[in-house]
Amino acid sequence: MRRSGTSRFGFCLLLFLCACFLPAQVDEVHKAEYRQELAQADRALQDRDYELAREHYERANVFAREHSVAALRGMAWANLRLEHPEKALENAQAALSLAANDTERGDLHNLTGAILFSEYVADKKQTSKLLVSEAEFRSAIQMNPALSGAYFNLGTALLKDRKDAEGVKMLQKYLELTPDAANTSQVRRLIGDPRLSRGELAPNFTLQDTQGHAISTESLHGRVVLLDFWATWCGPCIASLPEIRKLARQFPADQFVLIGVNEDEDVDAWRKFMAKEDMPWPQSRDQNWDLFHNFGLAPERKLVVPAYVVLNGDGIVLQKIRGLEDASSLAAQIEAALEAAPGRR
Repeated sequence: MRRSGTSRFGFCLLLFLCACFLPAQVDEVHKAEYRQELAQADRALQDRDYELAREHYERANVFAREHSVAALRGMAWANLRLEHPEKALENAQAALSLAANDTERGDLHNLTGAILFSEYVADKKQTSKLLVSEAEFRSAIQMNPALSGAYFNLGTALLKDRKDAEGVKMLQKYLELTPDAANTSQVRRLIGDPRLSRGELAPNFTLQDTQGHAISTESLHGRVVLLDFWATWCGPCIASLPEIRKLARQFPADQFVLIGVNEDEDVDAWRKFMAKEDMPWPQSRDQNWDLFHNFGLAPERKLVVPAYVVLNGDGIVLQKIRGLEDASSLAAQIEAALEAAPGRR
């Protein structure tokens, strides 16, 4: 079941809201409307309501006679998150043609690179997209050497392209510029083992189960993991419970862990359901659907459950499934991951 929408946006690149853009040339009579639309768009973007953000940016751009770098940049970002890369690229290129200084140009080259990289991630056969994204990230750094996110993005792209030595240098530069970054531990893992970048590395997360125990990316290391995203109002989620129970008992606990990740907004509904059902594996709640969206399972402010994510012992995403009523097919993926584990070879 879904609360509107699906997504394949599951890569991690760094883009930032940028206050550097010069004001658009707006008629005096429309300045108030332009600023209001832009402010509403920025708020919606920060709230991760990308459809609403796009609408406000489009209206702001109309007031600016289609010449607002800020509005076009915002439209590109919203379209990227909504998985419309062609529209996003068109917006970003239009903004770049209007950019007034190197700071703006650097930011827009970084955004253009992210759009191209997203197309490569969606279809690995499009290797040309990966190469062009690298060039865009390099241009971003050349235009604005202080743009830390561009170093992370270039490093990530280079590792994907198996250019490990240069990729590691870029990631090290990123940490030098942003030593307190939220993704520091993940970046250090990539620096220590660039091969992890060949797949999709799971985002760092920490959950708390119903017993008060912390469940983190680090604590799960070495075991195959199945994350079961579900909700009490989701019929297919409930229908899949028998198969999920089988999976919980089918594999050795020292090699495999099943984690229920509840997406209910009604905490009481979740607690009442847990009290009457046999679900002895770790159960946790996903506040604000953050983990669901960090895995790129749907555009922000959308929810599609049930959803399942299988991770190997290194935290690499092996499989993502959404809307599956029969969870029995997961057993084969889990078994294959266990067979591929270093101790089983």
